[in-house]
Amino acid sequence: MIDLIDHLFGAFSPNNLSDAQFRAVLIAWLVIARTRALKGGASIQIPILALVGEPGSAKTTVARHLLRIVAGEAEDVLAPPRTLDEFVLAASGVPAIAIDNLSPPVPPYISDALCRATTGSAFKKKKLYADTDVVRVNARAAVIVTSLEPVLVRGDAQDRTFTIWFARLGGYRSAQRLELRAAPVRKRLAREVERVAKAALSEYLRAPDLSTPHRLADFALLGALALDRVDSAGGLSTAFDSVLSGIADAQIDAWCAADPLNAALLDLAREQPKGKPPAFFTACDLLEELGERIGSSGPPRTIDPQRAGVAIRELSYRAARFVRLVPTRRTRKRGFHVELVS
Repeated sequence: MIDLIDHLFGAFSPNNLSDAQFRAVLIAWLVIARTRALKGGASIQIPILALVGEPGSAKTTVARHLLRIVAGEAEDVLAPPRTLDEFVLAASGVPAIAIDNLSPPVPPYISDALCRATTGSAFKKKKLYADTDVVRVNARAAVIVTSLEPVLVRGDAQDRTFTIWFARLGGYRSAQRLELRAAPVRKRLAREVERVAKAALSEYLRAPDLSTPHRLADFALLGALALDRVDSAGGLSTAFDSVLSGIADAQIDAWCAADPLNAALLDLAREQPKGKPPAFFTACDLLEELGERIGSSGPPRTIDPQRAGVAIRELSYRAARFVRLVPTRRTRKRGFHVELVS
């Protein structure tokens, strides 16, 4: 399997992973994605795989390879869904989907739907041409997303996302010729993934529970079991362990890169004194402070408090994974304390 992975993905070098880490993450994700289609593996949670990079960094090529290994040669990358119904239709009845060139801002209902697809959910709709009949549609699929920048910035999506950053390639070759050579390799790799997935799932069902500081426990456990079977020398397992130990930092980096406002809020929370009362901010004051930190003039102090409150609520929801905005009062004013989430 490792030779096949190198054949398909050896030309792509992520910025945030070593070659060994890249191989380990790909094998782990492919095996888990395939395991979910097997009996007994439907409830296994798999991270959203976010492929981020500038144009010409082969994000779509990598996404297409991964998708077709898991879901078959007939599948291809999709345009971003415009409605929830479009997403449910795309995610139903297939083991994986790949959404290409997702651009910010991602609507909250699409972000939430991506999260539900990784854990499994169902939607009910009225049957066409019927008054009372209801159709239940299961939307459970492994999700791949490509984008120019991190776009899944809401706390729940950020918790379930693993981001791989790609750099622009130095040279290009015929896409058609590359595809013709890749197709038979993908079919061989799909058979290997199926074999390893069955063995790893059998062992996973007997393994003890694993506690992790992040929400990717299934990814950690099943990935480790799969890599033990693929690489007897243990080099990929060691690389995978190093990736898992840095997941929290990687999620923070992706969240900060998505919006300068996120980075400014995180810096502000880290500057709060320990053992002393935290600084008090009204909504307008907090927005102005963050605006100054990112180099802009910030909103004026005469900003409509209602508009400021809406902006702070949205920021609080996005930041909930890393920074907590605690509502409080001081001298009859409503405001916030900014705290790091431990």
